[in-house]
Amino acid sequence: MNPQSQREAILKRQSRQTGVLPAFSTPVYQKLLTQPPTKGTLAVDFNGRDKTSIAKLDVQRLKDYFRDSYPGYQHYLNAWALALRNSKTPLSFIEHTTLSKEPVVIDGRAYTFLALKTIPHSVRQRLYQSTLSNSTTSSNCPLCANLEQTANSISDNLRQNALGVYQIGKEVYVLLVNKFPYFPGDSLLLRASHDDESVRGVFDKSLGRWKNCCREKTAGAVLTAEMLEVVFALADKYSLGACRNHARDGMSILFHDHFKLAPSSLMFFDNLKKMQRDFLVSDTDNRLYVFRAKNTPFDMLSLFCRDRTFLAKTASILLEEMEREGEIYTLSYLNGHLFILPRRKEKIQDKAVNTFYAANHLCFVKNAPQHLDDMVLYTPLQGEFKWDNFLSLLPQDANFAV
Repeated sequence: MNPQSQREAILKRQSRQTGVLPAFSTPVYQKLLTQPPTKGTLAVDFNGRDKTSIAKLDVQRLKDYFRDSYPGYQHYLNAWALALRNSKTPLSFIEHTTLSKEPVVIDGRAYTFLALKTIPHSVRQRLYQSTLSNSTTSSNCPLCANLEQTANSISDNLRQNALGVYQIGKEVYVLLVNKFPYFPGDSLLLRASHDDESVRGVFDKSLGRWKNCCREKTAGAVLTAEMLEVVFALADKYSLGACRNHARDGMSILFHDHFKLAPSSLMFFDNLKKMQRDFLVSDTDNRLYVFRAKNTPFDMLSLFCRDRTFLAKTASILLEEMEREGEIYTLSYLNGHLFILPRRKEKIQDKAVNTFYAANHLCFVKNAPQHLDDMVLYTPLQGEFKWDNFLSLLPQDANFAV
C-alpha cells in the first residue's frame, strides 16, 4: 500500500469499541481552533464586565508562576478564576502547591526532577466526595455532579463553572475548571456523557481498579481520535499542556475519562519541553514523526505531526492496541508532541499504582516519600519497553527515530 493510500485507510479506520467515526470533512481540530465557545466563561468579554474576577488572585504571585508569558494568559486566567469562583472554591487553593528543582540519579546519571508539595491525595479525594452533597444527581461520580451544575447554569452566568462547552456531532465536550486545582489555570476536559461501563472490563471493588477480562473489555477507556483532536485543539489554542492518567495508574475518578489541562508556561512543563524535538517541517509535510523522548531516564515515546487530525487518528490506533494488550500508560501533550509513557505491567500485576502523569514530567511528590521510589520501580528505563509491535501499526512513511 502506498503512503497516501495508507493515510486514507488510517483516517477511515473504525474503532472496534466506538464504531464508525465521523468523516473529517471539517476536521474537529480546525473547527475548535477557529470558533470561540458560545457557552462558558471563556466567552465572557472581560473588557466589558467581570473585570474583577481575577482581582482576588495575587497578581504578583501569578506573574511568578507565568514569568514573561503572564500577559498572554490574562483572558484565560480571568475565565478560569470566574469559573472557579462560581464553583465556590477558594481562589487561594493554588497556594497549597509549590514546585522546586532537585537532582535525582537514575541508572548512574543525574536528572533534574521537579519536587511538588501539595495537599495529600487522601485529602483531595475527600474534597471531591464532598462536592456530591451539593448535587441532586443520583450518580456517585464527582465529575457528573460538576457537569450537572454546568448544565443547570448555562443561562445563569453567576453559577457557571465551565470555561467552554463544545458540541461535536452528537457528543458534547466540556472544559471544566478543576475545583481543587494544583496550579492557576488547572482545568479538566471531559465528555458530558459518563463512561460506557459496558465496554470496560470488570471493576474489582476490593482492589479499587479495573481488570482486563479479555481483549474486547479493556481496563482503561479506549481513547477516540475525536477526543484527542479536541484535546490538541484546545491545548494549542490557549497555549496549554495536557495530561491523562490511566485507570490503573493515578486516575482518581475511574468512571469518567478526562484529561488535565494547564498553561504550558508553568514550571510543571519545563522538563517536558526539554524532551521534545524541533522539526523543520514544511507546510506540506504531514508525515508522522516518531522518536524516543530525550533528557529522561524513562522509555517514553513521542509522536509529532503538523496535521493534528492525522496525529489524533494514528495515536488512537496505537493507544487502542496498547489498551487491548493490557498496557498501563500515562499521556502528556505539548506543542504538537504526544508523549506516551508505559509502565512495567509485570511488576504492577494485580495492583493499581499512583505514579500518575508526573512521571512523564520527571516530577515527584515531595510529601509522599514513596512516590519517587514507585516511579522508578514501575516505569521502564530507556530501551527497555518493547515498542515494536505497536510501532508496526503506524504509517510506513513515518519518520522513525527510535
